[in-house]
Amino acid sequence: MKRYADGAEKNKIEDEIGYVVYGEEGQRGVRTLTFDGKQMNVSHSVDGKFIEEFNCKDIMFETKIEVDKYILRQCTGDYTGDFELLSVSNKE
Repeated sequence: MKRYADGAEKNKIEDEIGYVVYGEEGQRGVRTLTFDGKQMNVSHSVDGKFIEEFNCKDIMFETKIEVDKYILRQCTGDYTGDFELLSVSNKE
């Protein structure tokens, strides 16, 4: 995720990544992030069924005490605002 975020945020490199999350009841959620060099398109499906789609201006990497966060900024469409995509512990 870090390499994808760096490519989009700093270098404006076109890219696509799939981010998979499993729900409490075993549902398979997939977010596909596609960066076209200008903005990011996010498509979300659960168990193969379309849920939502939105566009974001950019992605930001933020480090806080004990956690690194990936935040999609200035999103519009089915979701509006900033969207926290992923939080990862940075404790050693």
